[in-house]
Amino acid sequence: MSTNPVVSSLLMASSYLNVGFYTLELVLCRRYFKRPNRPLLYKSGVAALIFFDTVCTLTICVNVIFFVLAIPLGSMVASLSPTSVIIFMTYCTAAVEQAILCHLFHSLTKNVFISTVLASLILIHMGFAFASGALILVLDSEVSAALTIATVSSITCAATDILIAICLGCKVWKMLSPVDRMTPADSFVRKFFLLIVSSGLIVAANTLLGMGLLLKHSPGFAFFFSCQGRVYSLTLLANFLVGVHFQRETSTDTVSTRSPRGPSMITGVDFDVIAGYDTESGSQDMRRSRVNAGESKSPAPSHRPIPSNAVRRAQDPLSPPFSNAPQNLGMESMRLEHRPSLRVKSEPSLKSSPSFSEMPGNTNGHHGSS
Repeated sequence: MSTNPVVSSLLMASSYLNVGFYTLELVLCRRYFKRPNRPLLYKSGVAALIFFDTVCTLTICVNVIFFVLAIPLGSMVASLSPTSVIIFMTYCTAAVEQAILCHLFHSLTKNVFISTVLASLILIHMGFAFASGALILVLDSEVSAALTIATVSSITCAATDILIAICLGCKVWKMLSPVDRMTPADSFVRKFFLLIVSSGLIVAANTLLGMGLLLKHSPGFAFFFSCQGRVYSLTLLANFLVGVHFQRETSTDTVSTRSPRGPSMITGVDFDVIAGYDTESGSQDMRRSRVNAGESKSPAPSHRPIPSNAVRRAQDPLSPPFSNAPQNLGMESMRLEHRPSLRVKSEPSLKSSPSFSEMPGNTNGHHGSS
């Protein structure tokens, strides 16, 4: 059984690229799981990505071995079984990534109609994908029908990626418009980088290119399609992790006493916290960050105006000078309130009563005149 050298070279290159992407995905997943207080739903999604990509990468490597070495498998269904598994795992990864980005769009815009349309497109292309994978395994002679349905699934998946990228990209671009901390030289470059990562433009371009190659029946479709699942996973992980870098970078520039782990309320540069909204942990972390920000506000310094104490010192001839007043204003007010009133005492009792500076607990006052 002879093999096409071009197809064999593309399959070998795709297997090496898949292993490289999969290794990078494992590194990013380990970094993500080390972050504390992440929602269980998103952790489950990342764990599902690891499972799908592990099965898909192993299947691609096995398929390359059988194809390059021209090992006979006995039947067409057995030879197409790796292709069916690759289709299942790739579109499952795509569904997880698209669902999370759709949830992100709904969290930022609260647009129920567009979110429902995007969710419906995700379900539609998943249905076509599972139908094509099942037809490859069931039908022995009607492979053309399975390929037709796979083409429809690829087109609907590409359309879903493009719509998500457009909707989410427009929202992210508007939220990245305040660039007070960015110099004019790098503001556009940074905003464009954040846009293509956060909105899924990279994976949309990859699926659009793969769809074009599929319609032209080019052998390059197998190369891009085999890497498509890892591109989905890396896009989502970059969406989760790159925002931490920019969040800490912007936090160090602000003159504030809040914790650098809190959300940035000034710009929407980061991904996990966009315009004060934590896209992973929801509104609970946002409320907790506001409470932490309120608790971390230091009280005003000692130059705050204290008119009541100043008036009392001006009206009380027995009070010590202002420069020798105690620093604890609360204790001083308590001592002044509990001091015996001078108006109800006669002149002899005034002379015999001790002054405020001689009262116990006053360490900074001077002795009054006798």
